[in-house]
Amino acid sequence: MEISQYGKDSILIRGKKKAVWFNPRKGDIDVLTGEAKVIIFKNAESNFLGLNSKNGVVIWGPGEYEVVGIEVWGARIGEDGVMYVLQFEGIKVGWLSTMEMEITDKKKEKLSECDLLIVPGLGEIKDVWDKTKGLGESYLLITGLSADSQKELLDLADREDLIPLEKLIISSENLPEVTEVVLLTAK
Repeated sequence: MEISQYGKDSILIRGKKKAVWFNPRKGDIDVLTGEAKVIIFKNAESNFLGLNSKNGVVIWGPGEYEVVGIEVWGARIGEDGVMYVLQFEGIKVGWLSTMEMEITDKKKEKLSECDLLIVPGLGEIKDVWDKTKGLGESYLLITGLSADSQKELLDLADREDLIPLEKLIISSENLPEVTEVVLLTAK
């Protein structure tokens, strides 16, 4: 599985034959010619692209879905946020649209099952770090960070030597036991 970041917070997860987009930008969908795709937005208004079923399956709200073998569970968080947990190709991926909320015990339990957790770097990076550390994910990807916030995150994670990657490649066979913080270079 290959994870790439486009722009500030658009994430593409490519499996062997399937792909999932979180918050795609205009033109991003063209990257996926011929691949089955699930496209996820925070809400219907976020779908400014006007995507429909011929572009893939578009999801923008809470619920349980199964699309081309990808299981998707979504729930509301905070006032207008949403979280999703996806299962495909043996990997569980969690995505939060906001960090402006308290994570309930039930949602923490759901997130603790994730191998990769993707969260926005909104607000104070120390608050984001405090809310996400210790959840049990193998990889933590915080998107949309300024250079100063990246430096602060790496200091909090005690990973000052970490260099942003162009893409993250993971498989269910080689997940780390301790959470690894990941920074991606936006395309």
